Amino acid sequence: MDTSNKSTALEMKKILAIAVLLVSTTLSAHDKHLGFFNHNVWNNFERQMAEFQPLQSRQYFDKNKNAYILEVNTQGVAEENLSVKVMHNMLTVHGKQEQTGSNSHSANIFSFSTLTPNDINADAISTDFKRGVLQVSIPKL
Repeated sequence: MDTSNKSTALEMKKILAIAVLLVSTTLSAHDKHLGFFNHNVWNNFERQMAEFQPLQSRQYFDKNKNAYILEVNTQGVAEENLSVKVMHNMLTVHGKQEQTGSNSHSANIFSFSTLTPNDINADAISTDFKRGVLQVSIPKL
């Protein structure tokens, strides 16, 4: 499935999940027996919606390292297929993972960009990759 079809399928699943929640809420307001169904659907809402998050990241400042830290979930992209660049106070993480089968070819591609503070040492940026999470350490001047 190519990227546009995959994104369309995710959007359709998202719309369907929201529609089910709206219908269940409306029905349970009028029927006391549907309250259990509605309760279970809403309890799983956060987990269901997490499937639609294309990329998860976390940014923080580590006082011990005197560095800004960016952690990016790379969605199954291998370390050798990742690149990190800083240009004009913009840090960009790019990844691409290709898979080829006997009759198919697919690619998982992502790009994540964020502005960097003005007080960084761009020449000393380091990365660490563990369990599918890329950690970028950006030293402060």
